[in-house]
Amino acid sequence: MGQISFQYIQPSEEQKAQMQTFRDKFQKLAEEINELPESRGRSCAITKLEEASFWLNKGITGNS
Repeated sequence: MGQISFQYIQPSEEQKAQMQTFRDKFQKLAEEINELPESRGRSCAITKLEEASFWLNKGITGNS
């Protein structure tokens, strides 16, 4: 099994820029999803979008 780390990894400036680019895209998509009628499906979609954002940040920093 690979090494597991629970330590904070400070992203580089390039990584921060990548993360912000994706945050902006996730935000735009979340706003579009929120225009749909309120439903469990809409709530689940937003939750999964938040989860995807989290995992993408871990992937960008190599902390996966």
